[in-house]
Amino acid sequence: MDWLTLGVNLVAGPAVAGAVANFVVTHRVERLRANWNKELQESQNQFSLGVSSHQAQVAFDKWATFCELYMEETLRILNTRNTAGWFVAFDTAKLVRIRQRWAIWLPERLYDQLRVFEEGLANAGARTEETKNPCRSAPMFGNWLSISGNFWEPST
Repeated sequence: MDWLTLGVNLVAGPAVAGAVANFVVTHRVERLRANWNKELQESQNQFSLGVSSHQAQVAFDKWATFCELYMEETLRILNTRNTAGWFVAFDTAKLVRIRQRWAIWLPERLYDQLRVFEEGLANAGARTEETKNPCRSAPMFGNWLSISGNFWEPST
């Protein structure tokens, strides 16, 4: 074997292997991309059909109505609480009735979170007598703060 043959084998062998590997990888990537585009088109088509369906429109209307009713009652309770003070226990039965009436349109997780929110709202004033600070008065307020956020911190 002479130097020329050895040089060609050392250079051409890896070059050919690299070219074949590049072709295989490029071909595989193109196939994956084509499959992904096809799946994306199918899912977009299903989404478009689903969104434009009568059932989707009814579900959205029900969801919007629930949100309006629930927020209206929540704001009424919070306004009353801000006016009367945090030391008055309030009845959240109307919130519970709204949640239960619209339960079929609510995801299970949201339903459970709203239940905890309602309990926190109902118990917030009743448990603050000792400390006069609704954010730190009782263990129950861990739930209240996780739902409402720790954005309200009264001055001491």
